[in-house]
Amino acid sequence: MQKLILFCFALTLTFSIACKKKAGCTNSCATNYTNAKTDDGSCIFVKPIIDYTNYYSDNCKPPYGVGFYTDVTNVSCNVRYEWSFGDGGSSTEKNPYHSYANNGSYTVILKARNETVETSKQFIISLDTSQPTVSNFSYAAENNNYHLPCKISFSNLSNFAGSYYWDFGDGSTSTSTSPTHIYNAAGNYTISLKSNCGSRQSVATKIINVLPKPSTIALTRFSVTNGAQALASDKGTPLYMELQYNNTSFMFSKIVLYKSYPAAWNFPIDIANGSYKVSDAFLNADFFKYSLWLDDLGLNDKILYSVTVDFNYLSTNYFPTNIIWNSNGYRMVATLDYQ
Repeated sequence: MQKLILFCFALTLTFSIACKKKAGCTNSCATNYTNAKTDDGSCIFVKPIIDYTNYYSDNCKPPYGVGFYTDVTNVSCNVRYEWSFGDGGSSTEKNPYHSYANNGSYTVILKARNETVETSKQFIISLDTSQPTVSNFSYAAENNNYHLPCKISFSNLSNFAGSYYWDFGDGSTSTSTSPTHIYNAAGNYTISLKSNCGSRQSVATKIINVLPKPSTIALTRFSVTNGAQALASDKGTPLYMELQYNNTSFMFSKIVLYKSYPAAWNFPIDIANGSYKVSDAFLNADFFKYSLWLDDLGLNDKILYSVTVDFNYLSTNYFPTNIIWNSNGYRMVATLDYQ
């Protein structure tokens, strides 16, 4: 009798499917940035260009306080600065300040880096008591607004000087290094700065044009933010913007359909009709009122937000460009233009 022998083979097949993720440059600072899933190392960054470097010393004998400043172009969003001052000191600021304890010549090196791409520049500074005194300064108005009252901040850029004398052109003077001054009358003022180092002296002069107080104030932008939330009643509902001056309405205009926060409107682009600026003599007690109205299907129109600012606030704060209110979880910003 023959035996039947059965051989059973179990064959197991394993299928593996590899899902390859899209690769590319994931660094948004790169010139070839793509919305890739993984970074394949192909990112390309532009090389920074150091257009110029310069320095000034705010003393004419040791220790020398030296301020460095530079202008670098062709930069990406993550540009980094590395200064080496030649005496062992360093800084990562764009425009650093460094103190040198002794006379001498120092080789200064600036490196500017865009991620992996770097450029550098070096120059020599000489610090000793024989250097000539050179007077220089810059200035800027508070909020970049030169209307009365006008607050000017002066930056002293004099080289190799130890004491200073400012003449603001209106009878006022100062011996501060970098003072501020408030002008209360319109006109052209000749500013002079005398920089001294012992018997050496240098004078720099510049003219500032101070304007009269504004005769026209325009609303150029209005925005509302309340974080991640939004009122259910105003989603997709028409809104109206109203500008009042001393309780007189100068603008009541419909805004495009409103979806969610944050929201911003530019004038007069986003609003086709209504006046968005007021011209007057503007006394301190005069006030502006900005309101957003909700058009609740024409049945129960109501003010959603209303903010008020008077001319005294504007003038005592030297005419800020942005007026900001925070109330009940909302942040409202009115952007103004003064003429």
